[in-house]
Amino acid sequence: MSDLKTIVLPKTFFGTLGALSGSVSILSPGPPSMLHTMSRVPLVLLWVWINLLPFAIDNQRQPLAILEDGINKPWRPLPSKRCTPAEARAFMLIGYPLALCLSYYTGNMKQCVSLMILGYWYNDLGGADNGFLMRNFINGCGYICFAWGALNTASNYNDTPRLTIQAHRWLLILGAVVMSTVPTQDLYDQAGDKLRGRQTMPLILGDSITRWILAGILAFWSVWCPWYWSLSYVWHLPTMFIGGTIIYRMLTKRSVSEDKMTFRVWNLWVVLLYTFPLVKRLTS
Repeated sequence: MSDLKTIVLPKTFFGTLGALSGSVSILSPGPPSMLHTMSRVPLVLLWVWINLLPFAIDNQRQPLAILEDGINKPWRPLPSKRCTPAEARAFMLIGYPLALCLSYYTGNMKQCVSLMILGYWYNDLGGADNGFLMRNFINGCGYICFAWGALNTASNYNDTPRLTIQAHRWLLILGAVVMSTVPTQDLYDQAGDKLRGRQTMPLILGDSITRWILAGILAFWSVWCPWYWSLSYVWHLPTMFIGGTIIYRMLTKRSVSEDKMTFRVWNLWVVLLYTFPLVKRLTS
């Protein structure tokens, strides 16, 4: 359920808005019509979900993940004994071929294979556990691949779309944004992460230091991202307000339940950043 809020719906939103932004960020063979773009929303949603599903299953079926989820997310199928690791592995092995087939159909084979490699690195080679810099790097790359595939799927008509240099730059910037701020999620998972020996940012640097570092980074991106798109100061205000809300909550509300709410606000902040190419087109 949490992946729907953090990956599936936001990336579908990003791909759809990116396609609607037209020549500001996509193009060639030309911007698709609004009707065509909206008709592809279910396909975008399906592509993101089918590529996320086997990764999520692989992540949850690992022995240490089951141990962690017993503390942080006991309602999940494996810690609650509603599914066995062997059954989860079977579902995962079905999911990857389905993802490949749909990615071939939508012209997203590079993104799909990249996500598989990142998933194997994250789940099976210890990328999620052996240092927060590696963990954050993999998360950032994964966000780029999901966003790139969603944008391609939403934009595709008659030919595979070619992204502009501006679009590639924006994808890299968003990857950097996620890479540097996604430890917001680790603030409420510290009990389970400590149990499995995961080296997250708050466990290595300390809870308070991590919150202040993230506050500074969030403040920077909240100002820099609308400036990058040369938006009027009116469009700076929502980003700065939501970013400021995250900072305030991180520094003053430190319970697990409050940190979970802060991470939901972080997701809203990221989605707001996704609107900037379309805002740029509409206000130019």
